[in-house]
Amino acid sequence: MKLYERLHNSLSPLNQQQQQQQQQQQQQQQQQGQQQQQQQQQQQEQQQEQQQQQQQEQQQQQQQEQQQQQQQQQQQEQQQEQHQEQQQEQQQQQHQEQQQEQQQEQHQEQQQQQQQQQQQQQQQQQQQQQQQERSKYV
Repeated sequence: MKLYERLHNSLSPLNQQQQQQQQQQQQQQQQQGQQQQQQQQQQQEQQQEQQQQQQQEQQQQQQQEQQQQQQQQQQQEQQQEQHQEQQQEQQQQQHQEQQQEQQQEQHQEQQQQQQQQQQQQQQQQQQQQQQQERSKYV
């Protein structure tokens, strides 16, 4: 019995150490498991952040596209306005040209009238001269 007790006494602390080591290993494994969960959570959070960033980028792109569309609309409006202005300018030019033509026509008419008046004056002068010459003979 003494041998058995001695063996038992000598083995029991070894058993206890092994059990403690096993418990420690289990605790480490549990801690590792918790760390893995935390890492997974962090990864999920990172993924969510990335998704949010992507969504924000998409929103920004959409905003940029909207701005581009607005700019295009503005450009179209400006082009239309320019076109209208050009049309108005053309109309004004046409109007000016017509006025100039009318003025030229009027000027020509006036010249013709002046020429006619000059001719009449010349005729009158000739008549006067004729009368004077007749009066000499009389």
